[in-house]
Amino acid sequence: MPLHRRSVELASLMCLLVLAALPAAAKEQRLSYAEQLKPLLVLADPQFDRIQGLFLLRQADTGHACPGASISLVDGEQIRQLEIAADGRFDVPIEQGLADRGALLWLQKPDSAPPCQLFANMTAKLPAGLEWRYRDLSELGEQMQAFIRGSAGGLSWFAPKMNGLLIRFADDQSARLIIHAASGDMSLQATAGELRLPIDPQLSEENPARRPPPPWLSPD
Repeated sequence: MPLHRRSVELASLMCLLVLAALPAAAKEQRLSYAEQLKPLLVLADPQFDRIQGLFLLRQADTGHACPGASISLVDGEQIRQLEIAADGRFDVPIEQGLADRGALLWLQKPDSAPPCQLFANMTAKLPAGLEWRYRDLSELGEQMQAFIRGSAGGLSWFAPKMNGLLIRFADDQSARLIIHAASGDMSLQATAGELRLPIDPQLSEENPARRPPPPWLSPD
């Protein structure tokens, strides 16, 4: 899939999937690291080694961080405070060892803080380069779908079904994604640095297992 851009410098790509919101009304909560990230830790043979956990701790119904709140990763006797960005984002490392040791996510907020929400997210940075196999991208979609079902637990039958991936560019320059299908090339144009890639089983079957020809660039 050659990617056409105005700039030769490549930006990191990231697929972001917002999952579920958990109430954070209590002044203090200790959440099991293993339980929060279990759906991600149990994924079989991840296609991408850059899968990350991303969380949002926000004041309810707003786009900014919960005022005065803090969150720490408790690993035995070690307590590491996680940095919360202005929009509520904070990164959580994904390590099986943390789950095995019973690590906790420790959430604290002052009495004066308004109701807040904790959102769980899953992100995956694509490998560097200009071309990827469509099959690899569709398999990433399958892993994210498994994450959704695992997060839903006993309500997995009601979990939403993914129809595609949202690809975000690190900048909002014009970009275009070309899919080499048997029926002809398909072109997807990014808008405001984002484009939506549909997941099509037929395209996954058509996709060759061999490495595609070298990527190429041209003015957009």
